[in-house]
Amino acid sequence: MPVQFDSTSSGHLLVGGATTSGNVTRDHNVSTQARDRVLAATWILWTGEVDTTAATFAATFGGAAMVEHDAVRFDTDKCYFGVHVLEDAPRGAQSAVASFSSMPTELITRNFMAITETYSGYEELAAAISAVGASTLENTVTVPSVRPAHRVLSGHAVGKLRGFTKDGYTLTKRKVETMLGGGALLVGDAPGDASVVATATHNSASANWGAIGFALTPSIVEIGVKLRIPISLRASIIAHRDFVEPHPDREYIVPPVGSADPRMLAGNFRVSNDGVAMPQWNKDLDDTLEYTLHWQNHLADDDEIVHVEHTTEGSLRARFEAFRPNATQVWLSGGSITRNHPVRVRFTTRLGRRHDRTFWIAGVSN
Repeated sequence: MPVQFDSTSSGHLLVGGATTSGNVTRDHNVSTQARDRVLAATWILWTGEVDTTAATFAATFGGAAMVEHDAVRFDTDKCYFGVHVLEDAPRGAQSAVASFSSMPTELITRNFMAITETYSGYEELAAAISAVGASTLENTVTVPSVRPAHRVLSGHAVGKLRGFTKDGYTLTKRKVETMLGGGALLVGDAPGDASVVATATHNSASANWGAIGFALTPSIVEIGVKLRIPISLRASIIAHRDFVEPHPDREYIVPPVGSADPRMLAGNFRVSNDGVAMPQWNKDLDDTLEYTLHWQNHLADDDEIVHVEHTTEGSLRARFEAFRPNATQVWLSGGSITRNHPVRVRFTTRLGRRHDRTFWIAGVSN
């Protein structure tokens, strides 16, 4: 299922010239039916006539500190524009606070704006991309995000005496904050694509602008069931199937303990703590493929594999698994280009031994 927009809130503050700290506090309601993980993002804009590099900007959501995901300054550092995020944000009625401190004083009033958005059903938060520019009518940032189920968030800010045109935003507009003569802040989103260009048009050409964008990867919905008799049994989405003939591109003989040779490891292997080189395979996000490991170097001559379990993390999913007396096999789907996914292989032998090893899948888009 795709990442879904949840709700938004905003506020602004006219700041006196002698004021060095302050905040904008708003009530923000997150749906109690929000699916999976919730992300809160607070966009902050400050405009004035003094250098802001010595000042501190922060945000909280539901009392928890948010992390500055990205920020830019423009108009010779007199404008600060940043986005602060909180992963796994709480649901229900929450307090959203944006604040500034250690701000230098000046003789005129300044402007402070904040917009908070929440989104549900995401798996991972991608790195942000930012832009500032020369004198132009277009405030734009380009964000890669793979496919429509992803969601690209973008924020756009302009400095004092500037604003945005009414219909000049290329994504879905979620909120705008404008202060008379004090600049403007606009945020919105769109489904993912190989490249999403987010553009907000100024009402007059200006170099005093900043833009920030980032993508959210969707979570994968799975259905499981538990059956209780006197003991608990778990029906898993991972099913056992017949062992298929391995493809040589995805087949590996696990070497003995202590045998890792640094000369052969560049980019394709990771070394375990006991010196075993374990493979890292690249996998397209849309592929479902089998991966086969041979374990003869870790089995006694009179022992054999009788059971295997594969455990994945994030958006990578194990669909099927199988084993032979000295080999294991797992079919994998999904994944994310923002991370390398560990796959834990835990197998049990006829004589009662249990082995744990991990190989790696790097998500790519072919």
